[in-house]
Amino acid sequence: MAAPSSFVAITALTWVSFVRSKHPVTISDADDVYLLFFFDCRGRRGIDPQVSDNYFGTCITGFLGKATASELLAEDGVAVAAAALQGEVRRAAENPVSGWNWLDLFSWLPQDRLVNVSGSTRFPAYEVADFGWGAPSRTELVSVNNGQVIATSAGSKAGKDQ
Repeated sequence: MAAPSSFVAITALTWVSFVRSKHPVTISDADDVYLLFFFDCRGRRGIDPQVSDNYFGTCITGFLGKATASELLAEDGVAVAAAALQGEVRRAAENPVSGWNWLDLFSWLPQDRLVNVSGSTRFPAYEVADFGWGAPSRTELVSVNNGQVIATSAGSKAGKDQ
């Protein structure tokens, strides 16, 4: 396996930590556990018609990592999680529309065994949230999905996420 991206590495560690925090009370060794992440399709090949990179609307698709709790709780659990996620990232990059049935996932995915990673690093919160008393020093999401979501947003400085 190639070295994971920072997204894959951090998300894999988060996924394993989530499973460890719920085991053995609400997640057993044999349970399947999931990580759902979203992929921005703007400017990607393989979409017909092509969606411009500067399109402002929503153009996302979801991809799902899956493993058993015992795989993620093993000594090499972070590597197992990273491999599963890296495969989904590769699939997303090669064929973004292959994940377009992601809304169907919510009908059967057990929410107590799901990590949902989402965010919007393109929303310019620091530029648009000046209400007359200066730009904010920090912005945060108030509440999403009962606190079971990892959300990322652009930081106050270029190239930074929070």
